[in-house]
Amino acid sequence: MAKGSRAPDYSKPLANDRRERFCQYLVDGNSALYAYEKAYNANSETARSGSSRLLTYDDVKGRVKYLRESISEERAARRRRKLAVCESIWSDESKPEVIDGVVV
Repeated sequence: MAKGSRAPDYSKPLANDRRERFCQYLVDGNSALYAYEKAYNANSETARSGSSRLLTYDDVKGRVKYLRESISEERAARRRRKLAVCESIWSDESKPEVIDGVVV
């Protein structure tokens, strides 16, 4: 990195809309080939070479990494909230009475 330059901010969408869409499709669990076809409206032959080329770009790699980490953090936070709810239910002394599958 050049002296005085800043690290890119991958929390913001990429300036190139098609690259951003490619990253979004990829992070949604699609293959790079499918992501390229959708983002660039390309045929499979073009997508084969284009997708592998895009995956080498620093901005694409950085954005995909950021998005995947964000999703991972959101999932972990959701798991922690669910666990806290379950623990509060099971630690409560006054458990509800259940008759024929209905809480009374």
